[in-house]
Amino acid sequence: MTPDTPGMDIADLPIKAIPEYRIVKEDWSRYEICDGKATVWARVVLVKVIEIDSTKLPPGVVPKRKKDKPIYTLITQAIVTSFFDKELRKKPTTEPVSPEIIASEEGAQPIEFDLIEEPWNEYILPGSEPYLVKTKCVVTSALIFPQLINAFGEPTIKVNTQTIITEPTKAPIEKIP
Repeated sequence: MTPDTPGMDIADLPIKAIPEYRIVKEDWSRYEICDGKATVWARVVLVKVIEIDSTKLPPGVVPKRKKDKPIYTLITQAIVTSFFDKELRKKPTTEPVSPEIIASEEGAQPIEFDLIEEPWNEYILPGSEPYLVKTKCVVTSALIFPQLINAFGEPTIKVNTQTIITEPTKAPIEKIP
């Protein structure tokens, strides 16, 4: 079983440590939408790092790696915002947008998006040998709800994202506090 195994809960993991980590760099992935008249920003935030006690995992579960290299599980949260040119904004509404309508995708239209940038976020994981891990948020699809106007007068968007995480590497000396 691994943290990605269906039916496995985070509570089932043999936790060795929950270290505090250091943010080296966090930034937004940015995409152009609506023929350049709007942008979507997406960011993944590292919430918690869990070091797994690999000696307590069942046989065959430990991925191939150097014997002394730690195994981490990263808990992340994606955050998305958008910015629309004035010409696309309408009168703001005080009615909150219903999560049920967003989930049903009723009235939604797929929108094309063009990459502006997808920078890597960097974190130092402490320990006797500090490690550097990188994450980035990648938008995989987007929908616009032109009839659902938010409190800023902008159409509501729904964005699907994927978090990319690199394998931890020994942290460069210049990045260690």
